[in-house]
Amino acid sequence: MKTPAIAALADATRLSCAQVHGVIEVLAQLEPQRLTDFAERDELDDAARMLIMQRAPRYLVVRILERWHPDLALVEAARAAQGAFVELVLYCEGQGWRDRAIDLASQLEASEVDYLTEQWARDHGAVPESLRIALVHAALADRAPRPNVTELSNWERQELLNQLAAEERRRARAAWRILEPAPELWEPLARNGDDAPQVRRILLDSAEQLKDAVLMACLPTVTGDNLRDGDDLMAGVRLTLAADLVRRWPRLRQIAREDLSRVVREAREDGWKPAGRFHTSWDEIAALAELSDDTNLLVDAAAAAAADKPGYSSRSGGTEPTWEDKRARAIGALAANPATPRSDLARLVPALEEQALLAMLPHSDGDLETAVRGRLDEIRRAVAASRPILIEVPSDDELARSANPEDELRRHLKHLKARAEQRDLTCDGLLGSRFTTADILRMLPAHRVLESENQASLVAGLIAEACGGDPNRWAALPGQLDPPPRKSVKFDTWLRQLAQDG
Repeated sequence: MKTPAIAALADATRLSCAQVHGVIEVLAQLEPQRLTDFAERDELDDAARMLIMQRAPRYLVVRILERWHPDLALVEAARAAQGAFVELVLYCEGQGWRDRAIDLASQLEASEVDYLTEQWARDHGAVPESLRIALVHAALADRAPRPNVTELSNWERQELLNQLAAEERRRARAAWRILEPAPELWEPLARNGDDAPQVRRILLDSAEQLKDAVLMACLPTVTGDNLRDGDDLMAGVRLTLAADLVRRWPRLRQIAREDLSRVVREAREDGWKPAGRFHTSWDEIAALAELSDDTNLLVDAAAAAAADKPGYSSRSGGTEPTWEDKRARAIGALAANPATPRSDLARLVPALEEQALLAMLPHSDGDLETAVRGRLDEIRRAVAASRPILIEVPSDDELARSANPEDELRRHLKHLKARAEQRDLTCDGLLGSRFTTADILRMLPAHRVLESENQASLVAGLIAEACGGDPNRWAALPGQLDPPPRKSVKFDTWLRQLAQDG
């Protein structure tokens, strides 16, 4: 609330030191905008100025500082009270205090990083290297207190983890926007400093191209050295993480061959085996095949692949890779590795399904290719032999040569009780024939008849006959068409229902 007395206090003369401090406190709480003019009073001492910096809202701080002789102590007081913010950074740069500006920039919230970059370029030109480094640190710094999850439900815990992961991704994107225009910083930031692990991950995930020197600087993230704890389960995690990044950056196979082999060797030392703890891990076998040239370990992996049995398959439209998908990728990787003995792969062939064999085939030759192609032929012959014979409705040309086309079509009505593939084939044939009669249509599913373009004229006539001259029946027709009738309803039943609606 604006009070005339407060305005008069702000303009009052001959205030004592204690009164000045009191007025500052009152203005800060009730009418902070008056602090800007009050800051120009001659009787303000250093303590009063310091108090104004401690009490002024952030949006007024720089406006007030610009009315005083530059003093770093006042900047520090504002930072202590308000935290670092963009305008304070720009003020310091404007005063020639580059080091202080950079220090404050490193303390910004990730959400302010882009804004400072824009404002700096507008006010001071090109963003210097030291500022970029400070802003990367600001973007990546997680200053939020760690939440206590012990009392949360499973759902609440998962939601919290999702929020934390989303926030981490936002910080990474902000850091990448600072890093992307300055590739000269990538290698030094990936090699050294507290932010190096996060910078490496950002570069490996976000950059379109990386020079060999930068890839080697990112190598600790590829090899996952910080994850090694002597546990075979974590060893498998390291294998898959390394392989994922090598697929993203194939150049690593040449420039970091020894390091990738070390990951495999250490996994084996930590007790990792291709068969895993509970089941075969196809992701880990694929990773092994892509990273290793250890023939003995590749032989073990091939043996494990032969012994494994199919798990749950989600072929009904799921987005996650199925057991078959994962095994096929692993088999393809084993076959693509020249260190995997062809004889062991050949022994694996009889245990494989078509998908895995097709993944192996491009990497096969000689006896192995012969074995793969032979097994594929066996599988396809077996599938063909097990497939039921489908009976098609004769074409109109064939029916035209028949003595009684309608009787010929009626013989196929019995197939409407067969399995779905046969039912659909029969229904399509009957609806597509010009010899189909009204009586035959009545025996077909109503929803198929009503959507048939070939029989539209005949169907329209039957609907008109069912509705006749009864306005109630015609009024009921839209409701019978939308929604469409259930799949189990025959067209004859549907017509009789329409005729009864009157």
